[in-house]
Amino acid sequence: MQIRPKTLEILSGLGEPDILQSAQLLPGIVSPTETASGIFVRGGTPDQNLVLWDGIKLYNTDHFFGVFSAFNPYVVESLEVSRSVTIAKYGDRIAGVLDIKTSDKIPEKIQGGAGFNLNTLDAFITIPISANTSIQLSGRRSLTDIYDSPNFQNFSERVFQNTSVVRERELLDSPLATTDENIRFFDAHLKMNIKPSSNDRLALAALASQNQLDFRLNDPQFPEFSQDDFFTRNIGSSLSWHRQWQSKFSTTFSAYGSFFNLLYDGLRGDSESTIDRVAQKTNTVEEIGFSVQADWYLNGLFNWGVGYQFFNSGIAYDLQNDYFIEQGND
Repeated sequence: MQIRPKTLEILSGLGEPDILQSAQLLPGIVSPTETASGIFVRGGTPDQNLVLWDGIKLYNTDHFFGVFSAFNPYVVESLEVSRSVTIAKYGDRIAGVLDIKTSDKIPEKIQGGAGFNLNTLDAFITIPISANTSIQLSGRRSLTDIYDSPNFQNFSERVFQNTSVVRERELLDSPLATTDENIRFFDAHLKMNIKPSSNDRLALAALASQNQLDFRLNDPQFPEFSQDDFFTRNIGSSLSWHRQWQSKFSTTFSAYGSFFNLLYDGLRGDSESTIDRVAQKTNTVEEIGFSVQADWYLNGLFNWGVGYQFFNSGIAYDLQNDYFIEQGND
């Protein structure tokens, strides 16, 4: 099934269109946690879904712990959703496939737009360099460091419920206790479309998304303190070349690279004797891959394709838990 965000209205309760929220309107796709990225397809878990952005395999698809998707809805041309049976080129997953694509058209004049709401600021522009080349740029960032809106405060209460952030507030239960929450996120997208001939189409795309949380809890009446530093980043790029050799025969070559990184540093303790620290200093996924595909359009009902796909993934993980006790002197 295919979803075209530009033809959809903003869903109730949202400040802007969200393609992952729109996908949940399809039968067989739900989010038990009521988040944008926690999608279960036909009973499969979110980590069993394959999510592609212009051919880039992504391992982080959300902002603010799932409240928003990490995709600028104003540059998305289509979202192709496979809920059960998929073609062989969509390997490496056992649940659903969400193939997100941006426009490959080259406009005759500059197109763009900008906007903001209580949560984010966004902008996009498409610039035709020549009759055969164009560049598309887009960016979106949070406004929480500029304006702490009531809307975002409600999102915070929803995200942090049943977490250590809320439990530690309730544990102190002091009118002098202060918290400092700094939540920031952004995503950016770049794409270059080139048509060197009427039969060739080249595309170079890049995507970057980042999330950061800095949380501090202090109380001048007590020595206890708490702080959490959380950071995620997903960077990727892709290259594709489509060649229409004949009216019924075409080939496509594509390559991509994707990098995901997660860092966490949590401290609990008091300023007098003990400190408990939990840290994830290494949590990365690095992947590269390419594929070659040939398609024969036999008639209006049948299409025969053959191809080869290769990818190589590297995973690194390191978890540290340290507990310090300062011994007093007699």
